[in-house]
Amino acid sequence: MSLLPKLEKKHCFKSCDKETIKNGLCDCNNRFFNNTNKFKMKNIMTYNEAEKEAFKVKWKVETCSQGDSCWCRIIAPVEPIYYMDCDDETEYTITYQGELNKTKAEYFVKLHNENLKT
Repeated sequence: MSLLPKLEKKHCFKSCDKETIKNGLCDCNNRFFNNTNKFKMKNIMTYNEAEKEAFKVKWKVETCSQGDSCWCRIIAPVEPIYYMDCDDETEYTITYQGELNKTKAEYFVKLHNENLKT
């Protein structure tokens, strides 16, 4: 039984060969890393999986790239959720900048967090 991951596209986006993985040189967008010669898998999801997961966790309101002076706010999970977008690891957000004002964003976050099943 091998400790190496199967070389499937869903596991290794760089399609590293077995020897590269065996020698601990394959980072595959940080999905695998070498820790005392054992491979561990980081929890990186598809977009749909990240979207489903986001509804199970607490949210927070963040400022956009313009800072506090901007009218809009971003809603994001308190603990970041990452998904693969092409070959890039991307942080999932519930809303993006320019979609909601501060009052609405804070209201939606409050409703969501109060209604989470604990």
